[in-house]
Amino acid sequence: MTASYRLAFDAMEWETPAPFVRQKRVDLGTKVLRLVEFQRGFVEEEWCTKEHAGYVLEGRMSVAFNNEAIEFEAGDGIDIPPGQTSCHKATPLTERVMLLLFEPA
Repeated sequence: MTASYRLAFDAMEWETPAPFVRQKRVDLGTKVLRLVEFQRGFVEEEWCTKEHAGYVLEGRMSVAFNNEAIEFEAGDGIDIPPGQTSCHKATPLTERVMLLLFEPA
């Protein structure tokens, strides 16, 4: 059997886990790779404490942390550690924000 090294995002269906956000998700054992699109109007109700590492492919967004907000735009990398000290909420600043995120499964 030949291993598949190509992840065919273009052949995957979009999932809609919440209003104004959609994703394509690949489970890689201990990691998950997500192509995520946030649209203007997305509101994160709860503070997220999950770990996220990735890259902004398109658009601009603000991520609010405990004491500050940081803007990320296309070309920026993101590295948010897990836990309460790094709790965060994302807000799209453009009509669409596309991210590629690597996260623990």
